[in-house]
Amino acid sequence: MLEDFFKVLESYSIKPSRKVQDLLELYAGRIVRFNDVVHLTSKRDTKNAIMRNLFDSIMLDIFLPKIDALVDLGAGAGFVGVVMKILRPELTVFFVERNKRKSSFLSVISKELGLDRVQVLCDSWANMNMSCDVAVSKASCGIEELVRIMPNLVKVGGMLVHYSSTLEQFLNPDDFFRYYSPYCNTFQYLLVFRNKASEGH
Repeated sequence: MLEDFFKVLESYSIKPSRKVQDLLELYAGRIVRFNDVVHLTSKRDTKNAIMRNLFDSIMLDIFLPKIDALVDLGAGAGFVGVVMKILRPELTVFFVERNKRKSSFLSVISKELGLDRVQVLCDSWANMNMSCDVAVSKASCGIEELVRIMPNLVKVGGMLVHYSSTLEQFLNPDDFFRYYSPYCNTFQYLLVFRNKASEGH
């Protein structure tokens, strides 16, 4: 299913190991299988939607430094957390997804892929109280609130990373990473917000 996807990665000089390719193939196949029931991604062009989200997640891996823990906010099908965990097996990953069907899918696929140090939290990210290195959001809404509650998600010096199709300067990101997506035929952005709250405040 992902033969064309791996060719695209190769054109970017990205060559996943055979094990990584096999896990990504299995993951993509399960999304296709359960998509009609769980509504994990677009039904109009499921294969392209899967490849687009996988590509976005691999770009995140390229951008991020070495970290210990990541939380995938509003995880949905879990593209960010699953791909990061496949690429970085030592990583601890939290999936926050309040939809019960989607959170159940995340639990099942994590076990099927053999992912350890993974926790699925069926709740709203607004109720979280954790101290990860990185929190990631792909949702198109709620970024202002996420920035506000960031100290409840990541440790001091940690970062919130938000996917965006535009460089939203009005949000005043501390940094950004730009990459070209062949699946959107345009540049995409990772907007970075750092938790600068000092201890004791």
